[in-house]
Amino acid sequence: MLMKILTVILMILLPVNQLFVQQEDMSIIEDIATVIAAADASKLAGYLNETVDLTLPDNEGTYSKSQAELIMKDFFSKYPPDTFNINHQGSSQKGSLYAIGTYTTSALSYRNYMLLKRISGELKITQFRLEED
Repeated sequence: MLMKILTVILMILLPVNQLFVQQEDMSIIEDIATVIAAADASKLAGYLNETVDLTLPDNEGTYSKSQAELIMKDFFSKYPPDTFNINHQGSSQKGSLYAIGTYTTSALSYRNYMLLKRISGELKITQFRLEED
């Protein structure tokens, strides 16, 4: 009887705990959005994986975290943001997160896509794209 009660309690608490973890994971997207809106390449680098697939108007390839930081710094200086908004975000069953946003400058608008994967227990950006809208 006690085992049945414990099983029922666990069945109730486990999904609630997963909900809190998902909400906590999703808040990282908001943190990254704030960093992008501030055009802060060094803070953005803190969210990058050791290697990242980067696609920008002037660059495309797989770069180390430090290379990606320099490339993003250059992009932010050439195209400072007026606004950056997350339009959609979600997660996969394997624990990856993704976000689609809009990066707007005074002259152009870019569509942003980023993919975060759990690496050594931490969510890190493994793919980051800014493509002209």
